[in-house]
Amino acid sequence: DVTFHTAERLREICSAAGLPLVFKSSFDKANRSSLNSFRGPGLERGLRVLSDVKGRYGLPVLSDIHSVAEAGPASEVLDVLQIPAFLCRQTDLILAAANTGLPVNVKKGQLLAKLKLSEISAQVNKAQQAADKAERDYTRASNLYKDSVVTLEQLQDVKTALDVAKANLEIASFNLNYSKITAPTDGRILKRLAEENEVIGQGYPVFLFGSTSGNWVMHTGITDKDVVRVQPDDSAHIRFDAFPGKVFTATVSEIGKMADPYTGTYEIELSVKPVAGKHFLSGLIGEADIYSGKKKMYYAIPADALINSSEMSGDVYVLEKNKPVKRKVYIAEIENNEILVNRGLNENDTVITEGMNYIKEGSEVEIIH
Repeated sequence: DVTFHTAERLREICSAAGLPLVFKSSFDKANRSSLNSFRGPGLERGLRVLSDVKGRYGLPVLSDIHSVAEAGPASEVLDVLQIPAFLCRQTDLILAAANTGLPVNVKKGQLLAKLKLSEISAQVNKAQQAADKAERDYTRASNLYKDSVVTLEQLQDVKTALDVAKANLEIASFNLNYSKITAPTDGRILKRLAEENEVIGQGYPVFLFGSTSGNWVMHTGITDKDVVRVQPDDSAHIRFDAFPGKVFTATVSEIGKMADPYTGTYEIELSVKPVAGKHFLSGLIGEADIYSGKKKMYYAIPADALINSSEMSGDVYVLEKNKPVKRKVYIAEIENNEILVNRGLNENDTVITEGMNYIKEGSEVEIIH
């Protein structure tokens, strides 16, 4: 009853605040400080309760799993799996959770995967022993040099061998340090892209990871002409195919500093504000309208009003004292059937938009209101 009451109340609060909700409850709290503490209803009964919460209140549910054996049954009920912090280094548990295909909640710094360390550990051990031997050789040679038993050249050769051995040890230790994948921030493992014992190439992704430490974001590319007009915190409207007719508000959170070598566009990141009852998923396709904070004044004229156009300029007829005068204008953008002019026109100009073929410059024009 407490679980159902809590779920119902949380749903009301989050709905009123416009926040999405994932209901989290544990069927087994294994990290107890006392053997007599209540650990929970257990796997079978606990999953039954969470299934009832899911069905009764329409909420996605989340819980911890503590062993490989729990991953399968839990995945049949839960929408998200979570690995407790004290089990974050159990690689088999992480892999079992990822194999279910469900998103897996992880904490920043949790171990997600590691390479087979047999070869790498052997290289570190070999390099360490070589460095220790070189250190002993150098100490011995230094003492012999003081007694004039070895020459300066021999001492320098031994010192060089020591430096090389230390450099090899640094290389091996570096490889060992980068043989593990840890969570860069709090988030979810959305998909596993490699199998255990699989040989993969350098730079190949192992997990598809989604951060939960902030808002959902949308990535899109814009041209060089547009990127100079966009700045952080500019507002945007986003529409997703998954939510027809719904417009989501967002702000520009990041702007790429270089063009994509394949598309030639600059990537920007839009932070989407959460909306009650709308649960986003990684990979949704949408389109965005970005509203630049850098305002510019353009004059919009019909495309048919432009004559003698060449690249980004052309001519229009403007009335001056009821006489048509040809004037050169410069085009900033073309949108649908309109020309946006940034130079050549003034605010009070009257532009002739039809019948230009019958107009002679300087002829009288009668304006009929």
